[in-house]
Amino acid sequence: MARRPTVADIARIADLSVATVDRVLNGRLPVRRETAQRVFSAAEQIGYHGSGLIRRRLEQNLPHYRLGFLLQRPDQLFYQDVATALQTG
Repeated sequence: MARRPTVADIARIADLSVATVDRVLNGRLPVRRETAQRVFSAAEQIGYHGSGLIRRRLEQNLPHYRLGFLLQRPDQLFYQDVATALQTG
């Protein structure tokens, strides 16, 4: 049976210390985005079970925007198509 990938395996592949990988995994102390991305790539590469957690940590620092659209002519087919496309994503 193959062994499960460890934090040390991620550190070796990402060419980082185990402490840095631990900081990314547990959200301790600030880590540069590029470093976190290296950890995520290494985790994905070896099939680390916590790669989803790393992805969420990367995404949580991204800004979230909410947009509003004012469609001036809802009776025209073009604007109806735009409204449909916006609603369905």
